[in-house]
Amino acid sequence: MKHQVLISTYHKDFVWLGPNLATLHKFQSDDFLPPVVNVQSEDYAGARAIADRYFPRAIVVVKDGPVGKGNLRAQIAMMNGDQLCPDADYIWLVGSDCITHSPLTPDFFFQDGKPVLQMNSYEHLLPYAPGIKPWQDGVEAVLGWKPEFEYMRRLPLIYPRDLFRYVRVFITERHGKPFEEYVYGIGNDGREHRSDAANFSESNVLGAWAHGHAPEMFHWKNLDGLPYDGTNPMIQFWSHGGLDFACDCRVDYPGGNTFGKTPRQVIKEILGYAIP
Repeated sequence: MKHQVLISTYHKDFVWLGPNLATLHKFQSDDFLPPVVNVQSEDYAGARAIADRYFPRAIVVVKDGPVGKGNLRAQIAMMNGDQLCPDADYIWLVGSDCITHSPLTPDFFFQDGKPVLQMNSYEHLLPYAPGIKPWQDGVEAVLGWKPEFEYMRRLPLIYPRDLFRYVRVFITERHGKPFEEYVYGIGNDGREHRSDAANFSESNVLGAWAHGHAPEMFHWKNLDGLPYDGTNPMIQFWSHGGLDFACDCRVDYPGGNTFGKTPRQVIKEILGYAIP
C-alpha cells in the first residue's frame, strides 16, 4: 500500500510549511510517497522554494478557486485528494501547522488493516463546544441527514482514495450541479463574522458519508467517555497564533513537551536547528 501526505495551504501559512516539510522529511517512513503541497497559482513559486529547501522531492500542485473563497478552495482541494495524489492508496490530510516529532508510520494509525477514524458524538461535544454546531448543520445540508458524530478529532486524517470520488459523485447527484459549483455556492450561512467555510467541513462530510454508506472502509473509534490519549507522532499547532505564541496544552515528544513553549522552540528541539 502506498501512502501520501496532502497539505493544502496558502502564503499566509508558509511560516509553518517549512517546519512541516522538514519534520516530514526527517520522520516519515518508506511507506510514504513524497508529500503533495497544494496551493493556488499565485503561491506556487513560494511553496516550491520552501519545498526545495526542506523536502526537495515534495510535489507542489496548483488548484485554483474563486477570489475570496480561499478556505473553501482548500477544502475542495482536499476532497479531490484522489486526483492530487493519483499514485496513493491512502491520502493523509495534514494541516500546514502540523509538526511531526517521531517516526510516522501507518502502523500507528491503522487497526485490522484499516485506518482508524476517531469520532465524538455531538451530544457529548456540544455542551462545551457549541461553536461546532454549524458543521453538524452543514453536513445535514450536504448529505441529507443529521450526523450523530463529529469526525475531525485529530490530524492526520487518513482516507482510502476511492472515498473522495464516491462523495463527490454523491453530492453532485443529490444537488443536481457539479460538486465544486455546489460547494462554492454554500457561502457563509449569512453571518458576516464567520469564514466562507462556516457551515462546510470536508472531514465531517467525508466521515459522515463513509459511516453511513461504506463503514467497512474504516475502523471506527468513539472517544465519548474515554480518557484523553495524547499519543500521536504529530503535533497540531494553531496557525493563527504564529510561531511565537506559547502553548497552553501539553503534548509529549522525545526529549520534552509543548507546555509553555512556543512552536518555534518546539521545532528547534525536534529538528536540532532553528527554522527562520
